Amino acid sequence: MAIKRDRKKRRSAVGGPKEKARASKRGPAASKRRKIEELKRKVRDLSSAFKKTNEGIRVLYKELERKNRELQKLDQLKSDFISTVSHELRTPITIFREGICQILEAIHGPISKSQAEVLSMSLKNVDRLVRLINDLLDISKLEAGRVILRWKVINLATLIHSIANALRPSGAGDRLPVKLDVRMSAPAVHILGDYDRLHQVLTNLVSNALKFTKKGKVTITLDDYGDHVELSVIDTGRGIAEEDAVKVFGRFQQFGRIAGPGDQGTGLGLVISKQIVLLHGGEIGVESRLKAGTKFTFTLPKLTVRDVLTREIKQVYVSSPDPDIPCAVAVCRFDSGKPLQRTAAGLDHETLVTRVSEICEGGLRRKADRVIRDREFIWILLSETHKKQAPKVTARIDTALERELRQLNLREFVNWNWVYAGMPDDGRSESEMIEYVMARVANFEEKKTGGLG
Repeated sequence: MAIKRDRKKRRSAVGGPKEKARASKRGPAASKRRKIEELKRKVRDLSSAFKKTNEGIRVLYKELERKNRELQKLDQLKSDFISTVSHELRTPITIFREGICQILEAIHGPISKSQAEVLSMSLKNVDRLVRLINDLLDISKLEAGRVILRWKVINLATLIHSIANALRPSGAGDRLPVKLDVRMSAPAVHILGDYDRLHQVLTNLVSNALKFTKKGKVTITLDDYGDHVELSVIDTGRGIAEEDAVKVFGRFQQFGRIAGPGDQGTGLGLVISKQIVLLHGGEIGVESRLKAGTKFTFTLPKLTVRDVLTREIKQVYVSSPDPDIPCAVAVCRFDSGKPLQRTAAGLDHETLVTRVSEICEGGLRRKADRVIRDREFIWILLSETHKKQAPKVTARIDTALERELRQLNLREFVNWNWVYAGMPDDGRSESEMIEYVMARVANFEEKKTGGLG
């Protein structure tokens, strides 16, 4: 009996076949449960870590936004300071310059040769100071988006030749250390743009090329590619190092500056030039190697009046908090009944049309209003103006134009009339309104007398 009890104990300790089967089943299940619990714990840990990380990222974003606002505020304060100081300096400098000019011209009495030399040097430095102030004003306006382009048809060939003639070094012809040449693919290339601003760009580039070319040649090139034009200023000067070439369009950059006297500039000319080119929808770039010369190239699209109107109308709505503000376009056809010869007042047809566009600008009241001039018409964009109000604006222009033409004894030769379009009257979008006004212009009926159409 004792032996039987020992066997039962051993079987109980070891387990029978059923107990062994149940134990084998419990083993893997428990192991799986343990693994699942471990994975759940890791997921909870990761989730907690992610939450902490996300919270940290949100805090960092808020801090970055705060710092960014502070930097923007500081940048705006700096721009406002530059603009204010520049404006305040212009008036006394203008008076100072006028005084020097009057003394140089002996208006207040004769001066000696040595006095004239000193005053001439003073005038030269005053003009340099004016250029520096103008650069500061330009960059502050460009960065604030306050530059308004005065669109008109430009003959780029005429523009280039005027700059070349003004900047070409004077002296003994072939013996000059630097030559300024012009190469153009066509005798006349016309685009819509701001003449004064493009003159500024090309003058900056050519002046820089002449400044940094002690011996050799500076060449201005113009190529017409149909839908755009390409202008280049190429010099054989000292060039720009590769690491500096990528920074030439940055503010206050002056590479290869030599210490000492001389017109060093502000280092703003190229950044101003780039911003003006971009405003025209173009691009600008540079190719250069140290001691191997430099080539600045910029492209300008051949925009149509439709393109410019679309851009300007969109800008009106981008800058306005009200998406439903009205907008109107008035188009003036300016016609001289007889071919105008140059008059005693020195006006030919081209000059007279230029004067008319200036009178149109003088009749506008809002900063967002624009005058665009092509070869046949003068287009006026009137922001925040209903179509029915546009004739009141053109009536002011008519009065001023009548007065101007009568003073020049040209009223009998000149006729003009107007057509109008507006949003939302003639379209719910700028494209619809432009289509309407283009159709009206295409069917423009000539009138024998000037005035409102």
